[in-house]
Amino acid sequence: MSLSKYVLKLTIINQFKIYKIFEIMNFKKILLELALNLGFLDMRVAKARPFDEEFKNFSNWLENGYHADMQYMERNQEKRQDIRNVMENANSVIVLSHSYFNDDDSYTPKRLKYDGKIARFAMGADYHKVVLKKLKELARLILEQYPDSTNKCYVDTGPILEKQWAVRSGIGWQGKNSLIINRKYGSNFFIGIIITTLELEPDQPIKDYCGTCTKCLDDCPTKAIVKPKVVDGNKCISFWTIETKTATIPEETRKNISGWAYGCDICQDVCPWNKKVVRC
Repeated sequence: MSLSKYVLKLTIINQFKIYKIFEIMNFKKILLELALNLGFLDMRVAKARPFDEEFKNFSNWLENGYHADMQYMERNQEKRQDIRNVMENANSVIVLSHSYFNDDDSYTPKRLKYDGKIARFAMGADYHKVVLKKLKELARLILEQYPDSTNKCYVDTGPILEKQWAVRSGIGWQGKNSLIINRKYGSNFFIGIIITTLELEPDQPIKDYCGTCTKCLDDCPTKAIVKPKVVDGNKCISFWTIETKTATIPEETRKNISGWAYGCDICQDVCPWNKKVVRC
């Protein structure tokens, strides 16, 4: 091949690569637009790469027994560390946030017949079904545009470290109460995940804006937040009112349960970032 033909071939290849880059960037914008129309707050993307420090922190959490009797958290460790063990050849993890914040400024927890309080997230239809249906709409669009792609959707249902993916993608930062916080929307939102073989442009993590605030640690009635970003399930009201298979709540927790019958919102209610949030 002559030099001129070789240069021409390289030029064509490079132009094609540039075209594909712009095409995928444009598709990401289209995907975001659909996500917003479906009711999501935001959509960000992270590269499908293994966790290092994040997984060490998770392993330490397990070793300390902070998962209480949630034994399912011990399974599928290789998938939690490397999402490519969930989907082979995964290239991108699409992370979406979906609000469950009540738009009533005089919010009063819903009460049961025995006067118990229910956490905000549980005051509507089953979020697993609601959010999953919307995720599947986005996955359908991906498949229509890229028929060779493979896509899987998860809403708190698989061996995935959702919070860590939310941090890596820039949906928010992990607050001292261990929840993901966004400056605009606070922390009252669900996290949805789409794993895809499609290679989308990744977003960047954002700064941690908790600063010196310790209100969530100080106001937790059972002192379940043992240190910033670490919750001991053995002390957590939400664990004892939702997750546990044990019928008897420990006396120390029961004395400080503060009227909660299902879940608990205290660490979110006292968070300054939830005081002035966009109502959705």
